[in-house]
Amino acid sequence: MNKLHMNLARQQRGSVYGVGVMLAMFGVILAMTLKLAPVYMDHAIVVDTMEDIFAKNDIKLMSMTDIRAGMVKTLAVNSVEGFEVDNIQRVKEGSLEFVDVNYETRVPLFFNIEAVVVFKNRFNKF
Repeated sequence: MNKLHMNLARQQRGSVYGVGVMLAMFGVILAMTLKLAPVYMDHAIVVDTMEDIFAKNDIKLMSMTDIRAGMVKTLAVNSVEGFEVDNIQRVKEGSLEFVDVNYETRVPLFFNIEAVVVFKNRFNKF
């Protein structure tokens, strides 16, 4: 019986290290997910806000100042921080006019490591 116990112990010797590495990887992935999820939720609010502005208003008659003011109001109500209205730009390509909302967000992960999340959105003005 003792010999059987020794053989099982030798076979399982490396499993503690494997489980430790897997737990460490799970912890890193969980921490990154918890830090990046709010950034993506804020981005969803930004996109929904722009779509609401375009759906509820006659966008052809709105100036960029009106669009930016609508964004500021809605983002303030939803507590979205760090978004600058200067990220909203009017772009003309030929006879078409678009509103671009392009911005990036930096999220500190660990020590001096940051994640940069870049968002590029284009909304058809006409």
